[in-house]
Amino acid sequence: MSVRTLIVDQWYRLAFSVLVAGITVAAVVLEFRINYVERSIGRYLTWHNAGRQEAGQIWETVSLSEEVQQQLDELVADRRAQVSLDEQVDDLVQLIQMAREREQVLLSRDRFLEIYNRMPSYQSALIIEPLQLLELIGSLEGWQRTLIEFEGGDMLFFLVDGTNSVLQERRLDADYVTFYMSGAGSRPFGRDRDDISAAEPYPPDVFYDAWAGLPGEQRSGIPLSNDELIAWRYRLLRVGVNLRNLVGERTEIAFELSGDQGLTTVRVLGRSLAVLHLVDEMNRRAGRPPIATDDPEGGGFIFTLPL
Repeated sequence: MSVRTLIVDQWYRLAFSVLVAGITVAAVVLEFRINYVERSIGRYLTWHNAGRQEAGQIWETVSLSEEVQQQLDELVADRRAQVSLDEQVDDLVQLIQMAREREQVLLSRDRFLEIYNRMPSYQSALIIEPLQLLELIGSLEGWQRTLIEFEGGDMLFFLVDGTNSVLQERRLDADYVTFYMSGAGSRPFGRDRDDISAAEPYPPDVFYDAWAGLPGEQRSGIPLSNDELIAWRYRLLRVGVNLRNLVGERTEIAFELSGDQGLTTVRVLGRSLAVLHLVDEMNRRAGRPPIATDDPEGGGFIFTLPL
């Protein structure tokens, strides 16, 4: 290869390199300029369209999607809040308050049973007796949900199936609702003649001995579980019975308990006849006059209440 040919070849290579470098620099500069132009155009369009009516199929679709998503988020938040409240309900007062606040409460069967089981037996039995509940669980195969609402002061429980057909209805009378919501279920143990202890209250041993001597039929009329009676055994201070004022068809029994938080009073509504038998047993063991004597006319019992 001659010297002339070699020089020409080198010039070609140098020219090609310069051309490539120029194209590269031009591309970079163009990219920056295009980006600047795009941003300038975008700012102009944003300023120019700020006052224009938002319309068009695309805008409507996006707007609708955002509204639906917002509604879904609100539903999820409400549902989580409701589940959280349901999990906190562990007595009848809280259940009544929740039903009043929501007007209607719809619980799954399992959720209702969880709340029922968390309640003290002397409250849950007012809604439905444990044995009756067991029978319903066995007989109502289609029971899926429980609807709770108020009607004329009464608290209604509708056991419904998957098509919202009512399979069974339970009613908590307004007298019981008022009793608990008025604070009567937790007021202090009183000694007023119109209150629970117009008669002298009974000591714990007298109550437990009388309870053990009651027939099963009478004990079932006073909604106390064995677990509660055992838990109260060394905390119970005295027992009072209000024979003057009926709550619905029931009579009030008050149990004063000691504890870390001081004195508390649990008030139980028992069937009146069962409570009278309990009082009769306690009077006999405490050496007091009976409140029930044989009717000379053969008509059963005459109940003479203490003055």
